[in-house]
Amino acid sequence: LSYYNGRFYYNTNKAVYSVDINGKNLKTACKPKLYGYSIYGSYVNSDGKLLMKFSKYEDDVPVYKKKNLKK
Repeated sequence: LSYYNGRFYYNTNKAVYSVDINGKNLKTACKPKLYGYSIYGSYVNSDGKLLMKFSKYEDDVPVYKKKNLKK
C-alpha cells in the first residue's frame, strides 16, 4: 500500500489500482501486459514513480518495472 498525491495505491496480481482516501473513486493506475508473470508488490515513491515487482512465482528472482504517474 502506498500513498501519493491524495490517493492510496495497491496491487493485485494483475494490476495496480488507486482510490481516494475516503475509499471512493477507484481507478486502474496500471494494467501491464504480464506475459505469464504476476505482480508481487508495488510502491509509489515521492516523485510519482510507480515501481512494480514481477515474477512467475513468488520466490523467483523478480523483475522490476517503473511507470511515471500523472499528477
